[in-house]
Amino acid sequence: MRALPARQLDTETLPMTWLAARLGVPPERLAAMRRAGELIAIGGGPGGEYIVPLWQLDDEGRPLEIVKELLAAARAAAVRPERLHELLRVRAGLGGPRLYELLHSEPAYVLAAVREAIRAEASTTKGSSTRSA
Repeated sequence: MRALPARQLDTETLPMTWLAARLGVPPERLAAMRRAGELIAIGGGPGGEYIVPLWQLDDEGRPLEIVKELLAAARAAAVRPERLHELLRVRAGLGGPRLYELLHSEPAYVLAAVREAIRAEASTTKGSSTRSA
């Protein structure tokens, strides 16, 4: 895989086929990684293509190890990748960095914060469905 410039890893997303071309890998490889829970990819891009947030990649273009754990936690709670992406864009505290900005330096903190957000959403959803019944 080819390395990506560090500044691009922080803020951009790319369609999966474009990312594959930049990394010098077949798009099927990235699609297999998405299906295996190794890569966060969001549906609904141009032409229905998956969009890949680049912040989940290391300097060599490989998904960070924590991504597998984040996706596993999301899947266990039936949270879609789109929602996981939204959760990772939330700021840590008032005016702090976004959770995805802490993936490299504080992966355990990010995983705990995402798990807590998933639990909180599940209890809120469960409580509201109980009240409406």
